[in-house]
Amino acid sequence: MRSVIGLPLLFISSLVVAEQVDYSLADFAADQAMRSFIYLDYYRASDGSNYRGLNLDYALNFDSRLSLGIGQSRAPQGAVNRQNIDARNIDSWNAGFFSYSGDSFNYALDYEHWSAQGGAISDTFSFSAGYDGLDWGMYVTPELRYIDLYSRRLANGSRRLFEVKGTGLTAGLRYYGWSGWTIGVSASGYSYDRDISVINRVLVQRFLSSDALALAYSFLNSKVSAELDYDFSGDFSGTRLGFEMNQAVVEGDNSLIKGEVVKLGFYQFDPVLLDLEAGRYRYSEQSVNYTRLSLTFAW
Repeated sequence: MRSVIGLPLLFISSLVVAEQVDYSLADFAADQAMRSFIYLDYYRASDGSNYRGLNLDYALNFDSRLSLGIGQSRAPQGAVNRQNIDARNIDSWNAGFFSYSGDSFNYALDYEHWSAQGGAISDTFSFSAGYDGLDWGMYVTPELRYIDLYSRRLANGSRRLFEVKGTGLTAGLRYYGWSGWTIGVSASGYSYDRDISVINRVLVQRFLSSDALALAYSFLNSKVSAELDYDFSGDFSGTRLGFEMNQAVVEGDNSLIKGEVVKLGFYQFDPVLLDLEAGRYRYSEQSVNYTRLSLTFAW
């Protein structure tokens, strides 16, 4: 039986990068628009994987923000078709620009890069356009991803390159018209210009490097999520409790990932904000529990 190496780590790492700049914190009142934030993130799972990151959300002016971040994930040791794969580090960094355009519209430009010890490299460019009304909001995010997967070293010391280009589209909708309550749903779809399913062939698995083989299983075909949370203070100045459900399909073998997440935020200690998260992801007859801590400093 094939074991997917560090798949929840890679899946959650993508979520972490996508959520590193929580603009809801900067948008809950007009006098917060010129505040900046530093985020410290740490994630650890029961399979031995972990993630740690440092991110800056800087207010350039009243309606524009700049984000910069670095992170490192560690995927655990495992096996694919009885081929042992050592634990590995996945380094990442990201940069983004966010702007309010008018009273209700906003847009964002983002770039994300990650590399697994040179055996696999990914560069993702995305553009997001959103609308926030009095009771509801929505956003649409198309993305373009370039992936380089390298082979094991050949007899002459060289390595072959397997290039993949992917595109994706995410759409989300939120309703916050009930006092303190927020309901949100989102859906994503992805496509690739190469047949990712070939990684299930034994000869291909023996050809790809360990890093490329492990990370190839992080390519998603689709993803849907729903969340519900309640702000006890009503103005982001107190405790916030949330619950989220995720489901994703992996492109390589159409395996299914299901997850449940409980989130708890403490914002009453401003300028120090604390977010805690605990969840479980199930995939390939395996279950992984994880916890995440995010500490935010505002000024």
